[in-house]
Amino acid sequence: MGWDIDSIDISPAEPVKAGEPFVILYAATNNGSTEEPPHTDHIEMWRSDGAKPVDEWKTSATSPAGDGYSILVDVAGQDAGYYDIEVTLHDGTGLGRSLHIE
Repeated sequence: MGWDIDSIDISPAEPVKAGEPFVILYAATNNGSTEEPPHTDHIEMWRSDGAKPVDEWKTSATSPAGDGYSILVDVAGQDAGYYDIEVTLHDGTGLGRSLHIE
């Protein structure tokens, strides 16, 4: 069993404007040799001041070996500033990125 998070994307693409809602999209791939049942992923986003506007748990679909899934997280408009986004899968696999909101 093994997982990879392929990417964490933002839609609409950066630059995100202050006050405008956006979507966090990530894709994960099951690199194992067996089908994996649904599981729960943790998605977090926090500002440089420590506030955490996103702290969600999302359930994946069943993932055949070699296949994957994508998850969308709707985010309400935020203040201008720098944010960190992190996705952690059920097995501890994680990926992060930064986001600048203008």
